[in-house]
Amino acid sequence: MKTGFYAHLIMGLLSLAILILAGLSQFLSVDILLFASSAFIIGSVLPDVDSPLSIPRKIVRSIIFITVIALIFIFYNRIVSACQSIIKNAYCSYTPLFAVFAPFLVLTVLDVMFPKHRGFLHSFSAAMLYGIVILFILGNFNFGLVNSLIISLFGGIGYIIHILVDFFGDKLPL
Repeated sequence: MKTGFYAHLIMGLLSLAILILAGLSQFLSVDILLFASSAFIIGSVLPDVDSPLSIPRKIVRSIIFITVIALIFIFYNRIVSACQSIIKNAYCSYTPLFAVFAPFLVLTVLDVMFPKHRGFLHSFSAAMLYGIVILFILGNFNFGLVNSLIISLFGGIGYIIHILVDFFGDKLPL
């Protein structure tokens, strides 16, 4: 059976529904359940960011492209000032050209970091790392340790669901 974005999304949603129907939702507030469900669903499709033609990769590339362009425009005056203080000549007028090429540079680095599909991002280590990253990010907000652990655990489980769907999907002759 060929697994793709929609197979992972559907299996992620079904797995999440099973967790919620199993009674886990009665212990969580609505906002924590919403964040945990989001981390779960993102985790269930995120590992395919290493596949060149995947929907998650296209989404991530678009987000990175827009973010880099926005940051350059937000900090444009600081970038030009820094350029002028370092170079002290007219070459800083080429800064808008940098703004055009910077997102492509960032995306190229992303491509080099994840060169092959089903590499590191399709491992249990990556699932743990995803959960730890969520925990670290939530630690900077006022979620509380227990709620942050629950959300990161949901994210890690969603990520593992993706890995299992790939594993068993390759074994099934559908």
